[in-house]
Amino acid sequence: MGRVKTERTRARFLLVLAVLLALSTPGYGQDDQSSDRAYVYKFPEITPKYSFGMGYAFTGLSGSERAMQYGYTHSSPTFGGSIIAFPFPNRIHLELDVLNKKDYFVDARYAYSDLVLFRYLGDSMFHNLQGIRLTDLDHLPGSPLGVSQEAPGYRYGVRASINHVYLRFKTPDYPLHLYTEGMLVKKEGDIQQIFLGGANDYSSIIRTSEIRKIDWRTIDGKVGINGHLGPVELDYSHSEKRFISEGQGIMSYDYGTGPLPHNVVPDLEGSTDTFRVHSSYTGKIVAAATVSKMERRNGQSNAKADYFIGDAQVRYLPVVPLVLVFKYRHDEKDEDTPDSLPAGFLGFAAFPGVTGIRNAVTAINDTVSGIAQYRVSGNLTLGTEVVYKETRREHAAEWDLPDRTREKTITLNATYRPVYALKLMAKYTHSDFDSPAYNYQPNRSDSGSLTAMWTPVAWASAFFSYELTDGKRDDLIYDQISSASKNRRTRWDKFAGYVTVSVREDLTVTTSYSYWHNKVKQDLIYELDPGAAPDLGVKYRDVAQNYSVSAAYTPKRQISLVADVSHTRGSGSFFPGIADAVSYPSISAFSVLDTTETVYSAGVRYRLPKETEIGASYSYTDYNGFDNPLNPEDTSGTAHIILISLTKKWK
Repeated sequence: MGRVKTERTRARFLLVLAVLLALSTPGYGQDDQSSDRAYVYKFPEITPKYSFGMGYAFTGLSGSERAMQYGYTHSSPTFGGSIIAFPFPNRIHLELDVLNKKDYFVDARYAYSDLVLFRYLGDSMFHNLQGIRLTDLDHLPGSPLGVSQEAPGYRYGVRASINHVYLRFKTPDYPLHLYTEGMLVKKEGDIQQIFLGGANDYSSIIRTSEIRKIDWRTIDGKVGINGHLGPVELDYSHSEKRFISEGQGIMSYDYGTGPLPHNVVPDLEGSTDTFRVHSSYTGKIVAAATVSKMERRNGQSNAKADYFIGDAQVRYLPVVPLVLVFKYRHDEKDEDTPDSLPAGFLGFAAFPGVTGIRNAVTAINDTVSGIAQYRVSGNLTLGTEVVYKETRREHAAEWDLPDRTREKTITLNATYRPVYALKLMAKYTHSDFDSPAYNYQPNRSDSGSLTAMWTPVAWASAFFSYELTDGKRDDLIYDQISSASKNRRTRWDKFAGYVTVSVREDLTVTTSYSYWHNKVKQDLIYELDPGAAPDLGVKYRDVAQNYSVSAAYTPKRQISLVADVSHTRGSGSFFPGIADAVSYPSISAFSVLDTTETVYSAGVRYRLPKETEIGASYSYTDYNGFDNPLNPEDTSGTAHIILISLTKKWK
């Protein structure tokens, strides 16, 4: 079927936008110019502040890279500093922190009066990646999977950096702005690529891995203009985005007839046009709307996608304690995929060509919601939100998806302060899904949360929060299962809390505990054979807990001490039933998770005369992974960082 025709729905949204503009209150953005001319503001004198520091970081890693996932594992000198100066009408701010050649942070800002605003943010870090040792499955009944692994024990790692620039110009004495911003995201290094190899007739499939060199760049540029035009503020922007996959963007493997491509990371490009409008934020009625049109294209396959998003809302204050909000959102996703790929695709002579490619699913979503918030008294506020969402799809039957999905959600919330020192917040949400598209989505779900913030005395405070979500699904999409069961049940809950106590004026102690628990019970099928027996009521469970204690102590004005201990444990298991015992006796072993991580850290700072400070810190991480019988590789490790620094300040 051709591209979706949605002119009527877009026209409806534009009609809503026109109504919102009609509701806008007048007078927004109008300044009293005569008053501005009558008074000339004199900028105060502020003494500039400067600082510079340098030091050395001693770093060590033993065992698994998971003990230091984020951080360069080589010792190196460090330096940093800051400049804060306000020679009005100029304003200057610079902050620099360099830990090593792969880890740094830069924040540079400059402003001239209210006419020019510039900011640059740069951040870089190194991500150590643990290689996965592939397990030979030939000993399992019915398994043809062998193993071929290159460079076992290789230390993989990727450096990721983000560079963001923003520049804005304003016209004198009038709220009109021209702005531009750009972002460059880079990832470069080595990753482990796992894929299936063997013969092209699948008579001898093997699992294999290779080192993949990556050099990925995402470039995003935007230009825009906004201003106050009478009763409304308008904003228009245009952006261009590119993803460039260099390095090994295309990998190949000889399956017996010549090299063929696999795990292709394509180049992508796209553009976005966005128009925003809102009325004055004062008055009983506030209206706002956003319209966006996006285009995306795959540089290798020439697949294309168009997106349209329209969002409108009105806030109404009929009386002081009552707030009413109405929202409407319309979005469309129209993807155009090629019907076939030619022989010799991407320059591979052995590529035979592909025909009969399925159409991508095209979806149209309409969401309507209403919010009411009422302040009953100074201590009690009640609120509710009702949301209705409808999704319509084309080409859904090709992917065994429903043509239409409806979602209804109602949320109730309350904030209550029984006494001045205690604040309670409660929330309950119920959702119903009619014909959900994917098996992980429920037919219905219920969730609730309770949060308490308590400050009984000036020297102690506490925070506690608990959240519980329960979901049910009664009609999983399994064509191979003919039984009437096909159920899925989920339960997820978490708890977080901390207590801070100022034991004395120079000593503060904080303890915290957090807990996450996830349970799934679902009917599964392990083979595409229509006659395969389902495994009913298969359970999966994972738990994560974190305990931490930290203290800050200032025995003298010149000395500051900090210390922290944090312990995290995660565990999880998959519990297959009869089908596992018959055909896959070891499948449950692949899902076993049991890891612990303990981090100890301490630091001291000593203030010397003439605004000079010497500091030292130490961090030690002990990571322990579970010894899986199918993967005997040791995943445990330890890491430590010692940092010594000297900082000088001027003002």
